[in-house]
Amino acid sequence: MGIYLSPPDHAVVLGVDEPPSLQALERAQGYRRLPDGQARKGCHHAYERHGTPTRFAAWNESTGQVKAGHYHRRRRREFLDFMNALVADYPQREIHVILDKLRSHKPKRDRWRARHPNRHWHYTPTHASWRKQIEIWLSILTPQALRGGSFTSPR
Repeated sequence: MGIYLSPPDHAVVLGVDEPPSLQALERAQGYRRLPDGQARKGCHHAYERHGTPTRFAAWNESTGQVKAGHYHRRRRREFLDFMNALVADYPQREIHVILDKLRSHKPKRDRWRARHPNRHWHYTPTHASWRKQIEIWLSILTPQALRGGSFTSPR
């Protein structure tokens, strides 16, 4: 909690998470226009699957800005690609990243962190997802905007 309450001067604090995967389903019946002009969302048992994307999201704790990444697989390689994109956004700045203890976040030998000495990782305790702002934002976004929607591709 200390990184939230008193972040280091001129440092960027990012909360990073991999939200649960949702299938990209194109539903046979999506929104319908009723005779009175209102739109209703209907679900039908018929749908076409377009794959399951892996998503990464980073929440900038000082601005509230969210950066997202989409990948076909969920491995350490994709996670580091997303981290490289974040590092490129803040060159010459110290970055503090708040993560959970997912296996892809904590390898046995971390060469990436050795090459990026100004990048500090802070791990949240187990069962403490409520401590990451990105988790809270995703818990609002997913049911309101993504779940039950109709999508033609994972992206």
